[in-house]
Amino acid sequence: LLAATLILVSEAHQAKTDAVLLACVVAAQGVLGRLYLAGRAGPGSLIGRPGQGEILLFWLAQGLGILIKGPIVPLISLLTLGSLWIADRRLGWLAAIRPVTGLLVVAAMVGPWLAAVSSATQGQFLGQAVKGDLLPKLLGSQESHGAPPGYFLLLATVTLWPLAGFALPGLVRAVRARQAPALRFMLAWIVPAWIMFEAVPTKLPHYILPTVPALALLAGIAVAADDGVLRNAWSKAYFLLGGVVGLVLAGVAVAAPLILGEGFAWASLPAAAGAVLAAVALGLLGWRGRFATAAAVSALGSVIAFGGIYQGVLPALDRLWLSQRVVAAVPPGTPLVAVGFHEPSLVFLAGTATVLNDAGVAADILKTTPKAVAVVEAASLPQFQAAVQASGRNARLLATIDGFNYPRGRPAHLTLWGE
Repeated sequence: LLAATLILVSEAHQAKTDAVLLACVVAAQGVLGRLYLAGRAGPGSLIGRPGQGEILLFWLAQGLGILIKGPIVPLISLLTLGSLWIADRRLGWLAAIRPVTGLLVVAAMVGPWLAAVSSATQGQFLGQAVKGDLLPKLLGSQESHGAPPGYFLLLATVTLWPLAGFALPGLVRAVRARQAPALRFMLAWIVPAWIMFEAVPTKLPHYILPTVPALALLAGIAVAADDGVLRNAWSKAYFLLGGVVGLVLAGVAVAAPLILGEGFAWASLPAAAGAVLAAVALGLLGWRGRFATAAAVSALGSVIAFGGIYQGVLPALDRLWLSQRVVAAVPPGTPLVAVGFHEPSLVFLAGTATVLNDAGVAADILKTTPKAVAVVEAASLPQFQAAVQASGRNARLLATIDGFNYPRGRPAHLTLWGE
């Protein structure tokens, strides 16, 4: 179910760090969970303490997580530990984690990179990371990605599809049986982190990804136990809602190429069929109480659906791929400077020499660099034209590109300018 969940599949197919970050979270939390269960185990228990290799894995996951995306992995572990301390009022079991040695391992991993990047940026990297990225996310909505608390909960039926149909009943079951050490650990993993993500003003759907493995475990436990909570009226309603989401996904797979591409795409049919299969599994088998079969078939259907979407549907959506269309519109090796359109995919496709800057820099580059092309987003066009005029040179319109900027969630109009 975890591998077939929409949000994880989506992140794993993008040139982003979040799927790798999730692997670090799972590694760290897995070791932490083993330690907690061993510490809570009674005499004669088969649960043993993690060995030194697993303890090293915990610290390696922390260090790699910091290198990948800052403090997220340590923060998830600290929130889990804080919740467990509030619940149990003891953390003696944590002594086996070897904190001094572990922190030295993390320092050995992070220290050289931090020194190198600080040297390369004249010591400005940390300040810019905190002031330019972290604080804006904590204190206000960044890049038009603000949303009120409850955003992730409302969106979970879609982002966690098809897992969501089983995750919510599994979570309710865990709350009711929270005295069980394994379930208590899962709750300590999920609840404080989810509250933190809901409280931060800046919100993107993938922010809750570090909590999804624990939700999948709770869902699996509930399904394996054939728990009665899955038969509640609200659980059945949630299964039906998951079925509706699957049917909507099937419709989107067929309609998207008609709206954002060149017309009907035959590749959309397998994707739609997979989504319908998952929808039937959730809405019909889940309703009838065949939970294990519903989980297996919905996961299979989602794999078919996502495979069809990524292999056939998305490549047909020409209006989404603005960076590819920009690169195709200019000769290979053309120096590019982008104003207002600062998508990583443009740098990935056009090369690391691509400049992402403001209108003034773009005008200077056009003036001083032969055959350079400026890519200007519509909102930045007046400033660009003013900067070009002030430079005393003329810029010629080479091409226009219209489409949909999906990272920003809005239509886009790009113009390409050259001498």
